[in-house]
Amino acid sequence: MILLIFNIVAALIVAAFDVKYLYSFEISFICSLFIFISSFKAVQKKVNAMVEVSKIDLKNDEELDISKKERFFIGSRISFGFFRIFSYIILGLCVVGLVNNQLFFIIPFILGTFVSSFGLAIVLLKKRYLSFKDR
Repeated sequence: MILLIFNIVAALIVAAFDVKYLYSFEISFICSLFIFISSFKAVQKKVNAMVEVSKIDLKNDEELDISKKERFFIGSRISFGFFRIFSYIILGLCVVGLVNNQLFFIIPFILGTFVSSFGLAIVLLKKRYLSFKDR
């Protein structure tokens, strides 16, 4: 809900200058949000998998040693997740469409990415604050 409010307020500000700027802003906002969410989900999935593995291994009072090769493999699986790559492809296609239709403007595009990042950070900090407050 907070992200929607951020999006609406920022979109109204951008639209006040010119409606053409709104296309760049919205595509940047939505695609950045998809990229952030897909990256978060990929990292969350890997962390949960590593926690399960470490529970099994740490029952024997052993430390979890991960070789550099395994770390590289884990990092590459996170970086090359299907949804993350799909999000970047969608972003690229949208940018190409904006450029071909002469609707791409860099300032609203950067503003859309910033507002998306800022809104997502506030949502995550709010959730973290509420989870610590409940303890």
